[in-house]
This record gives sequence, C-alpha cells and structure tokens, in this order.
Amino acid sequence: MKNYLAPVIVMITVFFVLSGCKKEEKKDNAPAAPVVKSQFVKALEGLADKGCACKDAACASSVQLEVGKLAKSIKKMNPADYKPMQEAQSRLDACIVKYDARVISYTALTTALCACKDKKCAQAASAGFTKWAKELTSAKKRLDKSATQAIVAQGLKAKACFDKFGLPVPQ
Repeated sequence: MKNYLAPVIVMITVFFVLSGCKKEEKKDNAPAAPVVKSQFVKALEGLADKGCACKDAACASSVQLEVGKLAKSIKKMNPADYKPMQEAQSRLDACIVKYDARVISYTALTTALCACKDKKCAQAASAGFTKWAKELTSAKKRLDKSATQAIVAQGLKAKACFDKFGLPVPQ
C-alpha cells in the first residue's frame, strides 16, 4: 500500500503546484488610450511653442507675461497636469533663457575674461563678475532653473579662465 501512496501524493502535489501557476495572458496589441490634456496644459504648450519661436527679448518677455496670466487664471490644478505642465514649462524656459539679461551679461563677462591675454586683463574682468554678483543679490527677481543652469555652464568656463591666470573665482 505504501508504494501506491507515494506516487499519488506526488501527483496531487504536482497538480496543486501547477494549478497555482498562471500563464501570463498575452496582452493585445491595442494602442494605449490617448492622453487627454487639460485646457491649461494645451495653453501652456502653445505658449511654449510661441516662446520657442521668439527672436528677441521683447517677445520672450511678452510670452512670460502670458504664462503669468495663465497661471493666475488657474483655480485648482489637476495632479494629472503636473508632469505635462512641467515639461512644457521646461521647454519654454530652455528656449527663452537666451534672452534673460542676467544670462546675457554673465556670458559677456565670461567671453571677455576668456579673451584676456594677460593677468592684468583677467583681474579687470574679475571686477565685472563681482559687480554682477552684487547686482544679482540685490535684485528682487530670482533666477529660474534654466537661467541658473546657463549661468553655471558659463561659470565653469569662467573658472577655467580664472585658473589659467592663477586667479581665484570671485565670490
């Protein structure tokens, strides 16, 4: 009798183990449901397109004002709008940062510093960085993320030029 029970127990165990395993169902190749964008996201994406088409600072400033008005018109944000809103805003910021006067000024300072042929010229350029930093500190408008990134990139170039002349980076 013992010889018959062992295979039956093994078969019952195998049955329960296999019945507990589920084959993965094949997913149909149906396309994902289209993402429905809110009016706010559509409007912000339109402003990003408009900002990226700008050819001057006046246009970029006008778009920024429109973005401000749009933001003030929103009473309550839908959490589903956060990611597409941030993407549109980041795209806009990347396009119009080149028209930010502070970025333009810092880039000009870096260009002048790196064009120097001697330490005396570099020391004179250093004073410009100090003045720029003081003006930035006293300004009420803070740098946004894109402007900060652009200035950091220029700052790395400036540091290499300061290093070339053995000068400290102004603080």
